[in-house]
Amino acid sequence: MYRKKSAPIINEIIENDVAFSPKDYIEYKKNVEGHIIPPLAEKCVICFEPSLLNLAKKKFRAKKVQWFRPELDVYKSEEIIFLNINYGAALSALILEELIALGVKNYVVLGSAGTLQRKVPPGSFVVAT
Repeated sequence: MYRKKSAPIINEIIENDVAFSPKDYIEYKKNVEGHIIPPLAEKCVICFEPSLLNLAKKKFRAKKVQWFRPELDVYKSEEIIFLNINYGAALSALILEELIALGVKNYVVLGSAGTLQRKVPPGSFVVAT
């Protein structure tokens, strides 16, 4: 028989308030570490394939943005920011939270994946919903 174990201190923190938010982290980077956080567009394209980022840079004439995370390549056109994340789900979620804290409201995520469906041949365009 499974019995739910309680962790009152952790549960109280999680249920009532967070220790710090992505906005708090951004403020820390700016005010304590002195990072310059550039203004961003409300639209964002996240690429998991460097070739897609290169295509977007050319098509939208996006310029490299100095970013506080050196592991990210961030580019900005007039209305859209583009970035390449090569690190998987955990860092992707973290970056998404930071972008939301910075005011980005609309996202498109481009990547590649395999399939187990015979009806979906290699090279197919799939929209996950």
